[in-house]
Amino acid sequence: MKILAIETTDPLGGVAAMCNGEIVAARDLDPAQRNAQSLAPAIKMLLADIAWRSSDVDLVAVSLG
Repeated sequence: MKILAIETTDPLGGVAAMCNGEIVAARDLDPAQRNAQSLAPAIKMLLADIAWRSSDVDLVAVSLG
């Protein structure tokens, strides 16, 4: 299962990709920008780094807080 994880509850957020329970890649969000401004570009770069298309993602996990 391919998972895209999004963390934005802390001042320094991040995104990560997991496959079968293992972290494949992670990227911190730019602390100089608001999370909303850096979230979409970070996800795009993360997926490109690991050669996943958005349609490859089985689950999106988002932190609450």
